Amino acid sequence: TGFYLLVGAEMHSSDYPNHLLRWTGSREQPFQAASGHPNTPGFEVVGDLQDAGVGAELLSYSNRLLVTTWGGENTAAALLQSNPIPPNGFTHDTRARFKSVFNIADFEPDPIIAKAWLLGAIEVYEDRIYWGTMHPGAQAFTHLMMKHPSVLLSADEAVRKSHRQTHLFRADLTNPDVPVTELLCG
Repeated sequence: TGFYLLVGAEMHSSDYPNHLLRWTGSREQPFQAASGHPNTPGFEVVGDLQDAGVGAELLSYSNRLLVTTWGGENTAAALLQSNPIPPNGFTHDTRARFKSVFNIADFEPDPIIAKAWLLGAIEVYEDRIYWGTMHPGAQAFTHLMMKHPSVLLSADEAVRKSHRQTHLFRADLTNPDVPVTELLCG
């Protein structure tokens, strides 16, 4: 029902939204503009992630799209699920709307560090959704420093205590209205 991709700015904000695009081209004319949308030749904006962060991975599952996101200055990372894909796919007029299935802020007790997490690769195995996390370098420390510059006085300790290891989660979305998420490793 379509070829979709996510595009946007790494530091997501309402000024630089992350969009879901659908390819409207063809093999013969890959960058033909969609009807009435000359500014996006070959693609049509069919949804966006609103304030949910930066889209990282995109997967089709059970007639919906799933997206993992990266956190940011004002947003914690999340696993998002779209509304059901219409018979003819998402279009400019029949847009994808995303809701959170899992938000790292519900797992990470520190509200500042929660915004430093990144959700990454996502895969389906035996009808369950699996995804991992990333916590690069001193990213959480950078978030702490932006909110509390005094942590520079104890930077070594703050870096060690704010860093998180990679985690692996699994979700059962057989009932999309009642997702069940569990931590597998972390």
